[in-house]
Amino acid sequence: MKLKQRFIYLLTLVMLSVTQASWAGIILQGTRIVFPSNQRDASLKITNENDKPVLVHTWADDGNSKSTPKDAKSPFIIPAPVFRLDPKKQHVIRMVYSGEALAKDRESLYWLNVLEIPSTTAADAEQNLLLMAFRNRIKIFYRPVELTQKIEDAPYALRASIQASGNSSVIRIKNPTPFHLSFSNIEVSADGVTYTHPGGGMVEPFAEKNFDLPQLKKPLASSTAKINLSLINDYGGDHKLTMGHDAVPVDAEQ
Repeated sequence: MKLKQRFIYLLTLVMLSVTQASWAGIILQGTRIVFPSNQRDASLKITNENDKPVLVHTWADDGNSKSTPKDAKSPFIIPAPVFRLDPKKQHVIRMVYSGEALAKDRESLYWLNVLEIPSTTAADAEQNLLLMAFRNRIKIFYRPVELTQKIEDAPYALRASIQASGNSSVIRIKNPTPFHLSFSNIEVSADGVTYTHPGGGMVEPFAEKNFDLPQLKKPLASSTAKINLSLINDYGGDHKLTMGHDAVPVDAEQ
């Protein structure tokens, strides 16, 4: 009698950010974690919507998307990084700040990884399987309490402009604030046409970045063009902002 072989392939999938991030069966109650510097810990609630228990492995890293629990670097410790989560049950992931010195004049950015590994049964061992583990990465913003500017005011300090780049144009966004500003949508509207940068993006504190407009095949010279931005706030919602051709905010909607 031939022995049956069991083939298990572990495929790690990466990040998804929506207002309530979910796929497979794990639901994260939030898309980002804001960690004030005067707090020693922060937490994130997760729920297992699977019909079976899962094993969850968590760790924080400094931005390396290929990090593993063994080589990840961050100032955050997760006291119980590995745990079983039964069907329809919730768990609170707790992160503790190690006290490592971080910048006081701006936010520091790190990432939380949540790896979901499905359970198997004795019957599964008798057949060929494709076992998939799902990994989610969400941002951790370590926010110094010394900052005098408020995050609610940060969008109005932004400056954006349309710049020629080769045979097309880009949106250049300047962030003069100490916060990481993330966008769910970046677009230009001119002469009845809208040009969108795919995938959103983020601009780091005191930095500027160009965002391509793939549909725009020639430099845009219209003085009536408007830049429309959708910023993601601390709660995962959108803060809409429109800028005129002079790069100054002209309208906003919370």
